Amino acid sequence: MRKLLLFAAVGLLLSTQATAETLNVKGNEVSLQVSSSQMSRVHIVGERVAAVRTMQGEAETDLLIERDEGTGDIYVGFSGQTSGQTFAAFLTTESGRTAQLTLLPVEDTAKTFELKLEGTLSAANPGMGFMKRNGYPETLAAFVKVLFNPERPDGVVCRQSKTQPTQTTNFKVWTIERCDAEGIRGMVLHFRNTSTTPQTLSADGFLVRQVLAVGITDELLSPGEDARVYIVEEAQ
Repeated sequence: MRKLLLFAAVGLLLSTQATAETLNVKGNEVSLQVSSSQMSRVHIVGERVAAVRTMQGEAETDLLIERDEGTGDIYVGFSGQTSGQTFAAFLTTESGRTAQLTLLPVEDTAKTFELKLEGTLSAANPGMGFMKRNGYPETLAAFVKVLFNPERPDGVVCRQSKTQPTQTTNFKVWTIERCDAEGIRGMVLHFRNTSTTPQTLSADGFLVRQVLAVGITDELLSPGEDARVYIVEEAQ
């Protein structure tokens, strides 16, 4: 009966178009203020949740979590009195990444939380012609592994960059490494916020036509903070 009520609540949430809130997740831990009376949706950008482990509150209160098999998102709700309580959920995605959620029930309307994990990849438009290259998925997967991990698969050659840093309006930027494989190449850039205010690095800003994928370790930088940008593009 409880599961039927949960699915009904999910349907109500979808029909009312809950407001969305995007959060950059640092260190795989994030606190969410979720509605105590309505279902909230949690979406991990570029990922699908595969498994959920939870820590319940007091005995008379249940944390209700349902995974959508179609989208890989989860829906969070509560049964019983939640005042003053905190709940925890540990998510594992299909690619093996993890996120620990601290859930704080509040008197609010339903929301959709879009979580961007550190190093989240943003893929270029799959309709572009170069995305149909033979062997593309395997080669790109190897490149992503190289750029986020110092291990070197066969057929990938990397070299350290010796270029001098460049100063832009808000960032000091320098190239760390360049890698090449058949048909594609990669580059690792280091960004430092040299301004006096927080600055945003958007993956979308790097997705020009020849770029296949972009990964950013941290999209929101406080003054003095650093981030790396991993770019995979089509070889010319």
